[in-house]
Amino acid sequence: MVVSNDEIAAKLQDEIPKTIDEFACVEYFRYADSLPKVLRCNARFLDSIKYLCSSDEPEPDKIECVASVLCAAWFQTNKKEIDVFALLIKARQMSPSFIRLLKPDEEEKDIDSEAKTILDNISGFSYWLSRGYFNWSFQNGLDKGTYIHSIETKEFQHFERRIINQKPDSFEEIENLL
Repeated sequence: MVVSNDEIAAKLQDEIPKTIDEFACVEYFRYADSLPKVLRCNARFLDSIKYLCSSDEPEPDKIECVASVLCAAWFQTNKKEIDVFALLIKARQMSPSFIRLLKPDEEEKDIDSEAKTILDNISGFSYWLSRGYFNWSFQNGLDKGTYIHSIETKEFQHFERRIINQKPDSFEEIENLL
């Protein structure tokens, strides 16, 4: 149960019957008058939103965007028959560039082997797949980013084909494709 009053939260937590206390809890969710303030004063909510972000280390504006999209998806959903996974799918459809793929990393598609060979030979360039997105770094973070389209999209396949066709061998050449 989620409540916005800390005293009520404490009282309700103490009153959870022993028969359900293994899988029940009361969460105090502090009220704030704006979404950025809600994120700042509710650490567990902030952590949950970060988890949903497409980037491993999302910038504050991306975190706020994901929280906003999630709220919008909630407002557009039938509350009587709510399914959390369906809500997340709806949010991802609304903003596919910012919300992670919703499956375990081990089930993710891998990069094309020919593209991988080309990327592996670019000096100072590193990359990894996480949360369904292609992340990259140059010179240990001097420049870094996340490709805007998830690895399961046609746009990402087009990105791989451009790498294979253009065969970049320096960061300057790959940067134009990113």
